[in-house]
Amino acid sequence: MVFNGAYVFDPLKGTHLVTNLLDNQIALTLIKSGVERGLTPFVFGLDGEHEALLHSNPDNLGQEMFLKHRSGDKRLRYVNDIHLLDSNITLNFIAAYEELSSYKQWAEQKFTNSLRIQFMEDTYLPGYHTLEFYHPQADKGRMLNKAVYITLDSY
Repeated sequence: MVFNGAYVFDPLKGTHLVTNLLDNQIALTLIKSGVERGLTPFVFGLDGEHEALLHSNPDNLGQEMFLKHRSGDKRLRYVNDIHLLDSNITLNFIAAYEELSSYKQWAEQKFTNSLRIQFMEDTYLPGYHTLEFYHPQADKGRMLNKAVYITLDSY
């Protein structure tokens, strides 16, 4: 079993057993609002059963460095215009603190209890912060419990 806060994946079956996906309407609103602020996200999710990380041209040096660090990642897919995948797990914005903090406050007020929001300085990208949006139930502890129950049920 492979799990994180958003999904449980069974590598033997090659399928995602449990997923906590972003609501498409919320995700579209977040993307639109981000773009209006000059912020383009990385969209992580599933294209069918395959993981994908969509990106467009970088908006800043932090995004360029992020892409450089992941240059061998087979999930990376360049797109001209950011859009949603079949199943969307996270939206990830990388920019300076000042650019993301007001956007975070707006999202918290607009989507109270409808999103899990993580905002932190990116240790791998000095001078840049990461703002991530998840399904409100996307939590590693919850997914660990689900993975354990799924594993126990399969024996």
